[in-house]
Amino acid sequence: MNRHIQILVLLFFFWGCEQKISGCTDEEACNYNIEATENNNTCQYPEQNFDCEGNCTNCVLFTKEDFADESQSENQDCIVENICLTRGLNEPLYNAVYYSDYSDMMTSYSLGDFVLIKWAEGTVSEAELGNLTFGNSLQEIGGLTTITSKDIVGYIVNLDIYLNFNFLEWTVGEPGCSDCTGGGFSYIRDIIIP
Repeated sequence: MNRHIQILVLLFFFWGCEQKISGCTDEEACNYNIEATENNNTCQYPEQNFDCEGNCTNCVLFTKEDFADESQSENQDCIVENICLTRGLNEPLYNAVYYSDYSDMMTSYSLGDFVLIKWAEGTVSEAELGNLTFGNSLQEIGGLTTITSKDIVGYIVNLDIYLNFNFLEWTVGEPGCSDCTGGGFSYIRDIIIP
């Protein structure tokens, strides 16, 4: 009889115990395991400003297709009320809120217009440490043909805000052909967080 009682006690013990499942128990983690009952400290989290799939959560993706009319609002990236960036067929970016093209903007700057956005090669972190030199246009930092391989920072002067720009595309034309480039470009940039 003792043997039967021992078996019943063991069966009761095993049925009454929860099976422990080790895994990530944090619902905010990318590798959250709904079945896990015991956290094993393997939780993985997305990088700052990104979700678990690698999508930017605090960024804007902007694209202007080749030969798109830069005077149309859908072909301008309006960062703030007084700064809408675009480009003509074969020019650097310009602010379409106040200027008709890049040359108009640069002429106005030389005559004393206030520069609303400045540019530098580098990152926001470097800019905040004072390690970058800013110019009045992307042209001034050089190498627009290789801009997709550079870290670029835009500085919104009147708001004292730095934004990272990651250029994905920059259409470059054939040498000697002024209307062959199309003026297309695409970038991911930081959003302004109030």
